[in-house]
Amino acid sequence: MGKNTYIVIIISICLVLVVWFYTEKKIIENKGGMNTDMFSFGSLDFSTTGTTNILNGCSDPDALNYNSDVTHDDGSCFFVYGCCDTNATNYDASADTCDFADNDLMTCDYGQGIGVAVPETSGFGSGWGLFSDIRLKENINKIGLSPSGIPIYSFNYINGKDIYSGVMAQDLIKLGYQNSISIVDNYYMVDYSKIDVKMKKLN
Repeated sequence: MGKNTYIVIIISICLVLVVWFYTEKKIIENKGGMNTDMFSFGSLDFSTTGTTNILNGCSDPDALNYNSDVTHDDGSCFFVYGCCDTNATNYDASADTCDFADNDLMTCDYGQGIGVAVPETSGFGSGWGLFSDIRLKENINKIGLSPSGIPIYSFNYINGKDIYSGVMAQDLIKLGYQNSISIVDNYYMVDYSKIDVKMKKLN
């Protein structure tokens, strides 16, 4: 086989390789990019497409309502929970929860205990969340049971002057009424609209 024959064979192989390369390039481009199987990164996903789950809330770890799962801070962070009513005995000028619904009702003390509305405007049993934690009460006496079996007591709030009848949040937890309970400043509150007891002022 002559020298020229070898040259022709080599050139032919090169041409075949060039044609194959460009053919593969076109196929890859038509598929949208490089074949990622050649450069696998295991379970890592570098894709910028697809659906992203967004959780709104407070992402500031210094805030009282910080949530580590939040992916988008919506400006709802607050840092000082307190009473915004200047007429209350525990008014807090630094409180930044004034825009919260029923904030003052749940935090202000008008001389009768935190969470108790001013007598002239009170609406016990209307569904407001009222502090009903046994740790905030004294002179507690059991006076009866509701139709569903919830214990009812007479009591006054610690250092408060007025006497009330109502429930103890701790009883409700034991009886399975967790859906009527919320927690503010580590104390239990009760939504009286969810139980068959009405809180009443007795004096």
